Amino acid sequence: MNSTTLQGWQFNDNSRSSWDIVWTCLTTIFACTWTVLHQAVPARNKSQALITASKLWVFTFNFLAPEAIGLLATEELWRVRALRERCNAAQESSNRKTNEPDSWLYSRTKPLVDAQGVDDLNLYAPRLEWSLPQCWVIQMGGLILETQDEWIYYVLPDQICAFIEAGLIKCSDFTDREIQDRAKADAFAKAFTVCQSLWVTVNIVGRAGYDLPITPFEFSALAYVVCAILLYVVWRDKPQDMTVPISIGVPYTRSSLPQEIRSLTDACPKRWMHRRVIPPKQSVGASGLFIWRKMEVASVDTLQKVDRSYRGFTLRDETIVNTAATFHGLIFCGIHVAAWNFAFPTPAEKIAWRVFSLTALAMLVAYYLNAQAPLVARWLKNRGTRLPAFMDNYVDPHGAFTKTEIFLPLWFMLFYVLARFGMVGLIFSSLRALPSGAYIAVDWLASIPHI
Repeated sequence: MNSTTLQGWQFNDNSRSSWDIVWTCLTTIFACTWTVLHQAVPARNKSQALITASKLWVFTFNFLAPEAIGLLATEELWRVRALRERCNAAQESSNRKTNEPDSWLYSRTKPLVDAQGVDDLNLYAPRLEWSLPQCWVIQMGGLILETQDEWIYYVLPDQICAFIEAGLIKCSDFTDREIQDRAKADAFAKAFTVCQSLWVTVNIVGRAGYDLPITPFEFSALAYVVCAILLYVVWRDKPQDMTVPISIGVPYTRSSLPQEIRSLTDACPKRWMHRRVIPPKQSVGASGLFIWRKMEVASVDTLQKVDRSYRGFTLRDETIVNTAATFHGLIFCGIHVAAWNFAFPTPAEKIAWRVFSLTALAMLVAYYLNAQAPLVARWLKNRGTRLPAFMDNYVDPHGAFTKTEIFLPLWFMLFYVLARFGMVGLIFSSLRALPSGAYIAVDWLASIPHI
């Protein structure tokens, strides 16, 4: 029989059935979208149901748009790298202040200086540089200060440098090993994901080598594998499933904190919480309503208040983040475009696949060009190039977004989402009639463990 002859749903009377294809692809996609998730450290008043619901929501979003998660992860990584540079600079400033005998910081560090003078103690110089895992913990809300009267204060990236400069927090206060102890990454799940992804990749390469048909579903699973690999690379230093923050004790009560520190904590009083007072658990419904209201406020702010510098990146950083995130999406969509000549039940479905895959790819390129245009114009202006007067606000790093910059990407995203849903529909509709060669398995692959 010709291997290109279309056949309907096949059961176990073949070397591989339709269900084998579906099950292998679904388990691979599930593994690649679930095991890569790295959630923020939950607050004390978050219920377990809310934590689980939050993770399921991120998983669903990752399942529908893994390239969007790649965009967020890339931006997050760049924020953490910038945070590490600021923390190290603040650490150097703090070290210079330590030698001032009149400062309260000198009094705090004096016991360590005295201890280093004792002969029978084997002390080593503390590490003086912040690591990426430590900065990831700060970004995730996983660092708290605890006073002697058991008040705890959540330290977030907007204040960490001030605390470091004040000498209240040092990079030697907690180590990467302590972070790993609190992270509960599932090594078995990751090992399964690696093995399953490797098998799917080898299966596709093997089928191509034997000139056997590859289904669109298998190629889509390959796209998820590549996205998972990229996310593993971006988040390799980020703690996974860290549910308890790291506590740093301070030799003060809340009321006796130095004025320099109190001015920082008074700016965000809601971050204070007493260890023996656990607030009422947040329900899933109440949290959902709260998130919805925050999104409404954020949408208004985006249209009216947020300027171009809201991310706090330099021109170079903006360009790198946009390019890296777009590269992530182009790989995902490009793999689908590579299925250009795959067999579909009808010629119309093949044409639709080509249209949808090209549309998704084109929308990503258009979105990237729209984001890069202001950066290119700003770069030209910085180099002395004269630009039209109407572009003054367009190149101003602190200027407001124009209506074109706000609404044009919305149209790009709309067409992109429609194209993605169209491809998903075609993937499942193609299962009703696959080439007969798609049900022929590569014999030697059966010896490799997989699901």
